[in-house]
Amino acid sequence: MPAENTKSIVVDASFILAFLLPDEAFFAEAVFDQLEKGEIQFFSTQLLPFEVLNSIKVAIKRKRLAINLANRLVRKFFELKIELLPVNYQESFSLAIKENLTVYDAGYLWLAKSKKVKLQTLDQQLKKFAA
Repeated sequence: MPAENTKSIVVDASFILAFLLPDEAFFAEAVFDQLEKGEIQFFSTQLLPFEVLNSIKVAIKRKRLAINLANRLVRKFFELKIELLPVNYQESFSLAIKENLTVYDAGYLWLAKSKKVKLQTLDQQLKKFAA
């Protein structure tokens, strides 16, 4: 359990994949170092593992990743300390309509708003709402 003064953020799949995939430019490795040290708490929706694993599978299919490396990345993903939380589907749906987002992206945004924390994303459309 993180300390009471631990900073919290909500992370989406784009943020996690930029950290995991070797051919992605990534600037926030310090955030993952903080996670490792217990200085920051990551939260996400229960959809996150499906999005991350599907993207890794697609990277294999497109020959961006060899299967051995993909398996290591999957293990690395599950070693990250990310607390997966349920979202309010109705409110996420309403937010998706209001902000013209996909429903699953609206779920990340809803979670960040409900926890009153920042959303870390590399998705340009979602980033507009992430502050």
